[in-house]
Amino acid sequence: MSENKSGAKLTRSDKEKLAVVDVKGLNNLLKIGKEKGFLSYAEINNVLPAEAISPEKIDEIIMLFSDLDIEVIDAQKHPRLVDAEDEESSVHEVEEKKPAAAPAAGDRQHDPVRMYLWEMGSVSLLTREGEVEIAKKIDEGEHEVIRTILKSHLTIRELQLLGEMLAARVLRVKDVSKDIEEEIEEDLIVVTSDAEVDEDSVEDGGKEEEDEVDVSEDDGEAVGDDENLRQKIVGYIEQLVALYEDNRAIRNRLKHPDETVKTVLQRKAARARIRAQEHEMFDLFQAINLKQRHIDDIVAKLKDFIRLGQSLGKMVTRLESTYGIRFFALERR
Repeated sequence: MSENKSGAKLTRSDKEKLAVVDVKGLNNLLKIGKEKGFLSYAEINNVLPAEAISPEKIDEIIMLFSDLDIEVIDAQKHPRLVDAEDEESSVHEVEEKKPAAAPAAGDRQHDPVRMYLWEMGSVSLLTREGEVEIAKKIDEGEHEVIRTILKSHLTIRELQLLGEMLAARVLRVKDVSKDIEEEIEEDLIVVTSDAEVDEDSVEDGGKEEEDEVDVSEDDGEAVGDDENLRQKIVGYIEQLVALYEDNRAIRNRLKHPDETVKTVLQRKAARARIRAQEHEMFDLFQAINLKQRHIDDIVAKLKDFIRLGQSLGKMVTRLESTYGIRFFALERR
């Protein structure tokens, strides 16, 4: 943009961004804007194509003018636009535009710039309470995703593999968990703040240098895999897997009842245990603080399995229709 600010010509990148716009007309408009320091919506609208233009493209144009310190104004609300022109021609222009000024709502329908800015202005800004509410909804959605994927055997298997590779030191702690990165960032902030020592306190410099060396050594240990954190994460994964397997066994017993879930009270107790252990699994997963890319990989694999299941279901339906036999009846045979 520095090149733009030195002159009115558009750069190549500007031309690529504004491919659908009359670039020659826009260059002329930039010259006028540079001279006056502002432009009206009507002037901008004149260089826009007759066909529909996306809000994103209009936004790019407005941002371009803003970067060039050219204000975009509404001529009807800023009388200085008239004063900037020659008095005689401006009076003539105002008289010509007077009949069109009355149907403001109608003009807005044919003026994409004004329509875009009008729509932008009609959207209320978020309050602090609104931001908090949206953040809560995002957290709730993320938690729901985690609770859902923790019910899948595929997720548990993926976590097991990560735990095994972590224990075998094939993966580093920072490859799996976000905790190690956060600790390193905090230590680096401490080192940076300690390094900003006032010259008046140089007499204590020797001690401070020793302290900084100690912190740097701690950083080295943190960057190399923190053994305590490694063992914690591996332990969390092992606990999570054990809880999943226990819940799986309880569900099998509920599906094929034995002596342990014979009565109504026993079945209620079994379901309550499943729910309690699911909450514990969620807490353990949060404690692992798994990197988002691993979560995304798990979700992507689950989606692939769902699509595969849907394809197989359609195949079974076609086979049933072709041979006139139900799949479950065939399975029983």
